[in-house]
Amino acid sequence: MLEANDLTNLNYSILLILLSIIVYYFGRFIGDTRVEKFDKDVYYIEGFFFFIYYVVIPLVIAIYIDNYLGGHQELLPTFKIKLSQHPLGILLLQIFIFSCVSTNVRANKFFNRYGLLKKYSEASEQKVNEIFNERGIDTTKLSNKKPSELFNLIYNKIPTKIYGNKKVLYIFSFVTIYSSFNLFNNTNSPLIISISLLLTLVTVTNIAISIGYHGAYYPTAKIFLDDGTVFEGKILKFGKYVSLLKDEKKIFINEDRINYVEENLFKEKENK
Repeated sequence: MLEANDLTNLNYSILLILLSIIVYYFGRFIGDTRVEKFDKDVYYIEGFFFFIYYVVIPLVIAIYIDNYLGGHQELLPTFKIKLSQHPLGILLLQIFIFSCVSTNVRANKFFNRYGLLKKYSEASEQKVNEIFNERGIDTTKLSNKKPSELFNLIYNKIPTKIYGNKKVLYIFSFVTIYSSFNLFNNTNSPLIISISLLLTLVTVTNIAISIGYHGAYYPTAKIFLDDGTVFEGKILKFGKYVSLLKDEKKIFINEDRINYVEENLFKEKENK
C-alpha cells in the first residue's frame, strides 16, 4: 500500500522527468542550429541554461509582479487596464511577438545560414530599379538609401539584428510568459487559455532557435573523401551525414567516406 512519502517521491520523480524532457526539448532545438554534433549531455546543458534564463526567471518575475499588485490594490489604477480584461488584445500581442521571432528564425536560416543574403539583395535591387525605371522615377530623389539597402534593412537587419537581439528576445519571452500567466489566472475561457499557452510554447521554442543561431557560425571548408574527391563550401552541420552548402545547393556526405576536413579558421566577412 502506498504511503504519503511514496506519493511525494513519485510526484518528485514525475516532475524531474518532466523537467528533463523540457530541458532536452529546448537544448535539441538550440543544438540543431549549430554546426557541431552535440551529444545528449550538451543538449541538456544548453537546454538547462536556456530554460532557467528565458523561462524560469521571467515566470518568477511574473509571479512576483502579480503577487505584489495583488497586495497593493492602490497601485492598480496607475495601470490603465488589467491585462486579463482584454484577452483578445493579449492574444494579438502574443501573435505579434510570435511573428517577430519566427521571422527572425526564417531570416537566419535562409539569409545567414545558407548565405543567400547577397543573392536576394541583388535580385531585389534589380527588380526595384526595373519598376522605377518603367515609371520614370529617379530613385536618388526618393531616399539616400539604395533599394538593396532598404531590402537588407527590412528583410535582414530588422529580423536578425533587432528581433534577434538577445535583449529583445528576453523582453519577448517575458511579455509572452507574463501575459500568458495573467490569462491563466484571471480568464475563465479554456479556449483562450489553450491558445495562449500554445502561442507561449511556440514563441519560446522559436526564441530558443534564435538563441542558437545567435551563437552559430558556419565555416567554409574543404572535405577530402577517401576516393580523392574534394568538396568545398560552407558546412551547415556535422553528423552521420555532413551537410555542405556548395553553389547554393546542399550536399550530404556520409561521414564514413570522409578522409579529413580542412576548415577555414578565419571567419568570412558577411555581407551585412
